[in-house]
Amino acid sequence: MREHELDGLLKNAWRIPAAVGLPDALIDTLDKHSRTLLAAGIEFRRHDLLLTLSRLPPQLSLPWEIAGSSEES
Repeated sequence: MREHELDGLLKNAWRIPAAVGLPDALIDTLDKHSRTLLAAGIEFRRHDLLLTLSRLPPQLSLPWEIAGSSEES
C-alpha cells in the first residue's frame, strides 16, 4: 500500500483524539502503528498495540489523568 493510499484511509482519523487533547506524541505513535498494520496487511492485535504504547515516554500525560489529579487536590 502506498503512502497516499494510507493518507486517504486515515484522513481525519486523528481529528477527535486531537480535539479531546491527546498528546501529539501519542497520536503520532497511533498513526505510525496503524500505517504499519495497513501497509503490511497485518490484523489488529491488542498485544501489539500495547507493545507500541509501552514505548511511549513515561512522563506522557493524558487529558483524563491531568483532570483526575486536579480533582484529588
